[in-house]
Amino acid sequence: MVSTSISATIRSRPLLVLASLVLLIALPAHLMVAAGRDVAGLGWDEAMHAAMPAARMLVGVQAGEMGHSADALLGCDQYPFVFPLVLAVGQGLVGIGQDEARWVALLFWFVVGLWGLLRLGQEVWADQEGEAPPRRAEHLLVPLALFALAPLPWRYASSLFLEVPFLVLAAHTLASWIHLRRTPGTPMAALRAGVLLALCVFTKFNYGLLLLGGLCVDAMVARLLPSRSAPRVTDSGAGNKQWLFWLPLTLLSLWWFALPWPGGSGMAAQHRGALAGFLRGNLDGGGLPWTWRALDFLTGASAHPILVVFAGAGVLGSLRQLSRPSVRTLWLVLLCLGVPISLHPFHLDRLLIPILLPFLLLAAIGWIGSGAAVVTGRPWGRPLVLVVLLAIGIAGSARHTAARALGLLKDTNPNASRLVDYLDRRQALFGEVPSAGLPRSSLEELLDLIAAKVGPEARVAWIGMSSELSPGALHLGLLERGGSRTRFLNDAHRKMDIVPNLGAADPLAPPEFAGPDERDAFLQETFGGFDWVLTASPVDLKGRPTREPIAEDFHKPLSERLGYQASRLGSVRVPSGNPDPALAAKEAVVVTLLAWSLPER
Repeated sequence: MVSTSISATIRSRPLLVLASLVLLIALPAHLMVAAGRDVAGLGWDEAMHAAMPAARMLVGVQAGEMGHSADALLGCDQYPFVFPLVLAVGQGLVGIGQDEARWVALLFWFVVGLWGLLRLGQEVWADQEGEAPPRRAEHLLVPLALFALAPLPWRYASSLFLEVPFLVLAAHTLASWIHLRRTPGTPMAALRAGVLLALCVFTKFNYGLLLLGGLCVDAMVARLLPSRSAPRVTDSGAGNKQWLFWLPLTLLSLWWFALPWPGGSGMAAQHRGALAGFLRGNLDGGGLPWTWRALDFLTGASAHPILVVFAGAGVLGSLRQLSRPSVRTLWLVLLCLGVPISLHPFHLDRLLIPILLPFLLLAAIGWIGSGAAVVTGRPWGRPLVLVVLLAIGIAGSARHTAARALGLLKDTNPNASRLVDYLDRRQALFGEVPSAGLPRSSLEELLDLIAAKVGPEARVAWIGMSSELSPGALHLGLLERGGSRTRFLNDAHRKMDIVPNLGAADPLAPPEFAGPDERDAFLQETFGGFDWVLTASPVDLKGRPTREPIAEDFHKPLSERLGYQASRLGSVRVPSGNPDPALAAKEAVVVTLLAWSLPER
């Protein structure tokens, strides 16, 4: 009986069979690749705005210093506090460290994210006419299969950037919203859905506000449309409770931006200023042509550009079902996310990740709707034609066809081989995890040298830190190597370099002084309380020549004017890792590390 049922399913439901095969192969492969992948060290944003606040929250709780934990949470003005809190909880179970943080992030996507996609598929399936809507398994598994073939979320899932965590919570938010619009139910259901929206907004403000705009438009459109889009409930009181959906976000926003207890009005002003600065930031753009944006989408939304084209056809096919409230919701969210992100002057490939949620869901809806029409005769006919066309197109297309078609890859370019290598590493289904940090071996060697010299208790500063090794990465590395938790709580958030210069036109530029005496006073005031002051030669770990004056202006006076004595810790070879494949490759930099201290009296 079971074998007969399976055989009938295989014959009559080709999309379900194909989706199941993709999931059986792709999901274990993603985990196997993640387990064996060598990921670079934490970049500046990952360490300073995600990993370090998470560690401060966790260490504060473990040490019984709740004030430190509260300060860390309220200090999350660049990355909102939701994802650092997720990292803190996860590392509370598995331990604190770079690898642990990356695995928490990956499992948050793999477990909570894929669960959210299943919930969303379930709600889309339920939003059909009739008591027993058809094709439930297809609605659950086809979107999951499309995401299993999408390189962008999988490559960034192990990073500590916010796009994938936002995608995770956005999937749950949309599932709850669609359910709420269909059957409003109890006030608690509305509140739970509202909590998910609030968490979504406080994961990444810009995407969260765009999603909020999409849901507001959807709510207004629903009021103007006939009863097909109205909630199917007879209890008008339950329907009127939908306003509770907006309550958690309102209360959380009031707390964060008006009265962030246990902080005060100054902290609220800091939060408002950070949000305003963030929303105004990057408006000058990066000068990236539209062809790169197109290439990032064509290579990031699925394993091959031809698959993205077929997904786009499915999205257009979903327009035939636009009368369904769930489809209308996804289309409005796609427009509210996709249009501003696509037109914004600043672009990174990871900014496209939120768009994939409505895009791939609509693609699945379109193809499921197309396949549902084939209920008699030869149900495998159309899918087989599709599979054959895909196979022919993929096999017949030259390597990196999209890059060549967009004019980005030309054999006449002397750096064409580097661009090919870049595309293979960064835009493949199982490509590397993007990170602006140092190569892992170089990072570990540097941190080992420093930890061996300064020990677990001594306070540490560094004059002229590079963007690839932030203060957060240094403090986390020392903590992993047995460093004092008291030192971490007291020093991790304090200034330990000559930059940033808050309020300056260029906060990352070295400060300027009227004369040597003023500079010496600054050095004594800034670094006098540290036991060790670290410097590197060359100053920048990637050999950027514009930062070399720091050695003359700030390193040299330590010995010549302030009486510091230097100890050579050793040398580390740092590969160039030039992220721009259009430029010629650079040689590796050999960095010599020094530790300065005042002589004991």
